[in-house]
Amino acid sequence: MKYYKINPGGNTTAILKGDFTKQEKIKLAKKIMSKDKAIEQVGFWVCPKDINNNGRLDMAGGEFCGNAIRALGMLICRETGKTNLKIESSGTKEIIEIFIKGDTSSIKLSLNNFRASENVCSLQGIKYVFLSRSVEKEEAYEILKRKFSKYSASGVISYKKEKNLYVIKPIIWVRDINSLIEETACGSGTLALAYLIYLKRKLKIFKIKQPSGTIFSVIIRDKKAYLSGPILKIENKTLSF
Repeated sequence: MKYYKINPGGNTTAILKGDFTKQEKIKLAKKIMSKDKAIEQVGFWVCPKDINNNGRLDMAGGEFCGNAIRALGMLICRETGKTNLKIESSGTKEIIEIFIKGDTSSIKLSLNNFRASENVCSLQGIKYVFLSRSVEKEEAYEILKRKFSKYSASGVISYKKEKNLYVIKPIIWVRDINSLIEETACGSGTLALAYLIYLKRKLKIFKIKQPSGTIFSVIIRDKKAYLSGPILKIENKTLSF
């Protein structure tokens, strides 16, 4: 079985093309992630429900993932040559707009997707708690299981300010796969942090450094949030049984 291994600036993602049952998706995701420890998540490229859209991404755990959407956008661009795309995704009813320019893949989300209070921010399909201190996996897991077990995916993100950058350390739990990963980048978590700070301080332009060292950009304008980052590498892989 062939799949793509994509590095969207960290948070290396496997994407398989084809429709599978929920249990098949979970089984394939666990198989791929056990085979290649660099892969942090698995998504499935399927036909869109609306033929006017360019594709659909179903994550193995049913969550929404900003980096996987960005990765799929680049795959579709390479296949079709189209640089402005509309993609459906698990975890959200919103149609995600993607813009490809060179090796940069950007997504646009309506601010209506976000809900925030205190140090918690959620998008459709995933929920985050933000802490201005370091957190280890064991503590993160206890927080997420205790507070967010009804969500398909959730995360604890430590963050700090360094000069003109925010620096994050995301620990993400996908419930149905029961994966707890210190991710090397987190696109939706980057958006959630930017939105939280936007509400508190009215900032609209952000540079957010991922654990991989890659810097993602977020711009908030016209009731929309734009996330941009590079797609560093795409590889063709084969899964053997």
